[in-house]
Amino acid sequence: MDRMKDYLPDFNNCLQWEPPFCQNECPWDLDVPAFIEKVRRGAFNAAYKMFQGAVGFPEIAVRLCAKGCQSVCPLRSSVHLLKIEKAVLKYATKKTPIKYNLPAKQEKVAIVGAGISGLACAVNLVEKNYNVTVYERSGRIGGQLWDLMRADIFMEEFKNRLPKDSLELRLNDAITSIRQLKAYDAIYLATGRDGTDFGLLSSGQKEPCAVIDGIPVFAGGSLCGATIDYALSDGLQMGRVLDAYFKTGRLEYLKRKDQTKMILDPSHLQNDSVIIGASPEEEYTKEEAIKEAERCIMCQCDACRVHCDLLEYINKWPLRVRDEIIATTLPGKSEVKRTPAKRTINLCTQCGLCEKTCPERIDMKHLIMEARKSMHDQNKMPWVFHDYWIRDMEFSNAQGFLRKSAPSGRNQYVFFPGCQFIGISPRTVMKAYEQLLAHESDTGLLLACCGAPARWAGDSERSLKTKELLRDSWKSLGEPIVILACPTCANQFQQMLPEVKTSFIYEWMADWDIPLRTNPNEETWSIFDPCASAEKPELRRAVRTLASKAGLKCEPLYHQEAYSACCGYGGQGAITDPNFTAHVVKKRISESKHPYLTYCINCRDHFNRAGKQAKHILEILFDIEPEAFTITEMREHRISQKNQMLERFWNEKDRAGNEAEQMDIKLIIDEALAQKLSQERILEDEMANVVSFCEKSGRKIYDTQKNTYIGYRKIGYATYWAEYKKTQTEKEPKYKLVNGYQHRMSIELEVVWNGQKIGQE
Repeated sequence: MDRMKDYLPDFNNCLQWEPPFCQNECPWDLDVPAFIEKVRRGAFNAAYKMFQGAVGFPEIAVRLCAKGCQSVCPLRSSVHLLKIEKAVLKYATKKTPIKYNLPAKQEKVAIVGAGISGLACAVNLVEKNYNVTVYERSGRIGGQLWDLMRADIFMEEFKNRLPKDSLELRLNDAITSIRQLKAYDAIYLATGRDGTDFGLLSSGQKEPCAVIDGIPVFAGGSLCGATIDYALSDGLQMGRVLDAYFKTGRLEYLKRKDQTKMILDPSHLQNDSVIIGASPEEEYTKEEAIKEAERCIMCQCDACRVHCDLLEYINKWPLRVRDEIIATTLPGKSEVKRTPAKRTINLCTQCGLCEKTCPERIDMKHLIMEARKSMHDQNKMPWVFHDYWIRDMEFSNAQGFLRKSAPSGRNQYVFFPGCQFIGISPRTVMKAYEQLLAHESDTGLLLACCGAPARWAGDSERSLKTKELLRDSWKSLGEPIVILACPTCANQFQQMLPEVKTSFIYEWMADWDIPLRTNPNEETWSIFDPCASAEKPELRRAVRTLASKAGLKCEPLYHQEAYSACCGYGGQGAITDPNFTAHVVKKRISESKHPYLTYCINCRDHFNRAGKQAKHILEILFDIEPEAFTITEMREHRISQKNQMLERFWNEKDRAGNEAEQMDIKLIIDEALAQKLSQERILEDEMANVVSFCEKSGRKIYDTQKNTYIGYRKIGYATYWAEYKKTQTEKEPKYKLVNGYQHRMSIELEVVWNGQKIGQE
């Protein structure tokens, strides 16, 4: 939680609640997005109530409106908000003001001037049940409105909003001194342009408000130079100011609006539509008003939601995510307190686009990473989210681990392909190392995991162990330059071991004069830059050079080049919510009709599995066709490829005996079931483990209808179930797996089984 505090202050600058351009320009601060949303639904009565609450006098406001909103609308054809408002007034059927049953207030307010500003102030105060008296020196109310519109329009509005019994109206009653109003608790001067100010405006006050003869006096509207529309706004605001004064005792004036900090993502303007058919003079029909409202793009600073797959998927804004993260990571057992962001925290792909695209550079990526650490340290991290990846990392750094000096005996360099690369495309790793040795014979080999799974799980202890393993290996090899193939591994080295000098195999190959495969056809490719390559321009250039040497015709992925988004692998949220990963992959593969060329093996694998043609740049250069392996096969590759490379380059066999644990039962598993197990992150050895346990202990149930056995075993944290058939041959029994699955929970074994007390194992 301590490190999380470093990232929380940035959220105070979030522009989520910045008003859109039109609202900022509106004198009455109408909540335009909420208003538009109601019109889109055809909820004209609800839209009318909102408009009335904002402007006080709807029929007057639409006639005073200067249409400033249209001048700032970012669309080429501005939304005709004023015509929409007029349509709302026309088609709303429930216009009676809402009357609130509030207790009568004791405070008394005097309003000097019965023009639009004074009466607007009266509306707000009357609604809150204050004692209001309006003084007007002439014999009529309305002030400037008499020169701007028909009297019946504004007089009807005043009648509806200010019934006779709601306030005391004193016409032909000129106020010449503040002392005449000493019986009141506050005074609002709205005497109009060139009206009397009783010396308030010339008193040297910073704002036109002061205590005169013991009475708080405020001035506003045209008296203070406001145009007629802002005079109406001043009056409405002054009603709220006086209410706040009576509640708090603080003498504060109107808060003038600052320029909005709204920043609109340009993607919102790509589908800018043209104005609908009605001419400017014509009123909208109800249908036309709805259609025009639908053109509004609801301006909001949502760059993070436009570019962040996570925020889009969970449909939440950064401020809410922040609050939920804080609630989730507060000390306390999750059984007795809410953990609303538990899943959200573990879905983040750690691509960093939230910060890159945010105008205020709010860093949600690192906040979430620190939240994972906090959850892990408090033992609140659901083990299921990262258990598979952690075990896979530990396998790579044990059975799959190899550290070898160059065949020449000198280690100027060492090749670090990454654990996923050797599992997904083992032949490519072999070819890559051959090429390195052909050009730099002093290149050793280090097969290991970079530790990303531990970091993504928030497991600092395991991250430290991996760091020590890699540092010790690097030092024992003579501190060579590490040649990498994976951008994620590069980021890991940069973060964990900044003292290690690294490079990319692609940068080396781009400078080599080697025979590279040429493209056999005119197919166009799109280069997909992995999110981990975002700050690596040299790497990107090298890959494009190699693509050119290979004769590939490439078209850019414009979005990916500007904002490198994740393929869905980053952060390893596939177990936390497989639908999220599928959502991300679907978005990425839809960005171009062309096949993808990438240089992250996880990107290539994700895309291929989703049906998108994709190849790793090295697969193209070495003429290797991509294959889709199960997780069991990928784990086996790390062992078999390690042994092949030992024999191929050092004429050795694995003397350390690091082969994977061999099960005493060999299962027959068809291809469809193997794929199912792989998708659910179940290793075939785990199923063999269950069957072996069931056969040895007798803990199994026989299904007479299906002729299958069913049993389970707890392995690690999870409970694995196997359904299998057993056939006896002359030599040995055979076991065919029919189905397999796991509960990501612990189920304790029964002490008594089939009437007998037997051991747990």
